[in-house]
Amino acid sequence: MGSKSSKSSSPTTPPQGSISPQDKAVLDLKNSRDRLQRYRKKLEVDEVRLMERAKRYMRDGRKDRALMVMKFRKKKVKESDLVSAQLLKVMEMVSTINWQSSQAGVLASLAQGKDMLKRMHEEVSVDDVMELMDDIREGAEIEGRIGEILGRGVSLDTVDDEECWGELEEMEREIRGIGGEEGKGEEEKGEEEKGEEEEKGEEEMPEAPSGLPVVMPEVPSGRIGEEEAKEGRVAVPG
Repeated sequence: MGSKSSKSSSPTTPPQGSISPQDKAVLDLKNSRDRLQRYRKKLEVDEVRLMERAKRYMRDGRKDRALMVMKFRKKKVKESDLVSAQLLKVMEMVSTINWQSSQAGVLASLAQGKDMLKRMHEEVSVDDVMELMDDIREGAEIEGRIGEILGRGVSLDTVDDEECWGELEEMEREIRGIGGEEGKGEEEKGEEEKGEEEEKGEEEMPEAPSGLPVVMPEVPSGRIGEEEAKEGRVAVPG
C-alpha cells in the first residue's frame, strides 16, 4: 500500500490514420515525379519548336540566332536530365534503404530535387525566347537579355558551342540536300509542262499542204472584158 504504480515505458504509437514522415516523403516524391513527367512532355514539344526555329534561321542565313536557339535548347534538356536523375536517386533511396538510418539524406535529396523542378518551371518559356529573338536585332543583346530573364547568374555561355555548331552544320547539309532535290524536281516539272504545252500547240495548228502549190487556171481575157461590160451597164431611167 502507498506504493506508486510505475508507468509503463512502452513506445507511443502514432494515431491511427496519421501519415508518417516516410509516407509523406514518398507522396511528395511521387507528386514531383508526376510534375516532371508533364514537364518532360512539354519539353519534347518545345524541342521540336526550337529545332524548327533554328532551321528557319539557317535558311535565312542567320546562323548566330540559330546557334542561340540550339544553346537554349541544350540548356533546357540538360537541366531536365539533372532533375530526372535526382528524383530517381531519391526514389531508390526510399525504396531500398532503411528509413531510420537515411531519413536526413532522403529528405535533403527530395528537397533538392523539388527545388530544381521548381526553378525549371520558373524559367523563361520558349515562346518568350523566340519572341525576344524576333524583336531584337543584335545577337549580343539577345544573349544578355536571355541571361537576365534566366536569372541566378545562369547564361548560355555554359553550353558547348562546338556541339551546337556540329548540329547546325548537319542541319545545314540537310537543308541544302532537301532544297537541291526540291529545285531539281521543280526544274523537271517545268520541263515536262513546257513539253506538254509545245505538243498541245502543235496539235492545234492546221496541217500545211504537203504537195506542190495548187495553180488556179487563167480565165480568158476576152471573157473578162465581156463580164466587166455587163457589170458596167446601168439602166438609166427614162
